[in-house]
This record gives sequence, structure tokens and C-alpha cells, in this order.
Amino acid sequence: MPTSTLLLGVVLLVVIVGLAQLRSSMKRKVNARNAQRGAERGASRAHTWLGTGVVLETDPQTATGLVDAVAAKTMSKQVGPTRWALMTGFEEYAASAAFVRTPTGEVALGATTAPDQGGAPDGAAWLDFRDRVAKAAKKAGITARQVETGTFTPSTGPDGRTIWTSPAQPA
Repeated sequence: MPTSTLLLGVVLLVVIVGLAQLRSSMKRKVNARNAQRGAERGASRAHTWLGTGVVLETDPQTATGLVDAVAAKTMSKQVGPTRWALMTGFEEYAASAAFVRTPTGEVALGATTAPDQGGAPDGAAWLDFRDRVAKAAKKAGITARQVETGTFTPSTGPDGRTIWTSPAQPA
């Protein structure tokens, strides 16, 4: 076999391997960029629905009773007269909800804290709790409407973990 043919074969092999490496590297960069964009979009969506509370058009005692009933069914627990710890994992209560005063001055049931998940608030427990309260209100004939309660901001909790907190003041 002539040397030039062997040399051409080696060069072709090096080019093929080099292109495969370049393609793999570019694919990783594109995937990382898309993951970052998705996380940013997810975080902004989480801020939106996490900062949405429920106004119950009824007296405070009826509203508290309704929320207490939903809390009992979801294995959440009352930690104050108008504050509930929401179950976020197996026997873990990392999120909370309470009756808060909205920026417009209304009293609404809103999320007050949410755990951090990958740099964004994990509001799944609140979303489930809020929807269950709204459904229970509808079933009881109580008007429930959504209202903005504020944008969550990250802070460090007493255990050193990041926790997202609402600016809304307790009602």
C-alpha cells in the first residue's frame, strides 16, 4: 500500500474524529443554554403564580374554617390562627400560607414561604393548596377570586437553606 494512501486515510480519520468532537461540544453548549433559558422562564412563571392569592368573599370565621378543612385533607397543619404549614415532602413542611394583606388592601389567602429548588421557588404545594381551597369555596357557595399578593424574593433560612418569602404582610 502506498504511503500517500495510508497518510490520506489517517488524515481523513483525524478529520472525522475532530468533527465528531466539535459536534458533541457544540451540542452540550446548546443544551446548557436551552436549560438555562428554560430555568429562567420557569422561575418567572413560578414567581407569577406563587404570588397569586385567593380572596374568599365571606366572613373571616367561615374563611378560616374552610381553609382548616382543606388543610386537614391535604395533611397540612395549622401553625397559627390564620397560618398553615404546607406539606412539601414526606413529613416535611417547607412552605407556608396565611391570610395576608394584598397591595390593594384586601385580605387574601396567600403563600408566605416556599422552598428553593434549583434557584427558583418550588410553589407546587401552594398551587395545590390554593386550587383545593378555591374548589372547596365553590362547592360551599363562596365566591373565590384570584388576586396578586406580591413577588417572592430569596433569603437564607435559619438552617442555611434558601427559602423564598412573600412581601405580603399578615392580615
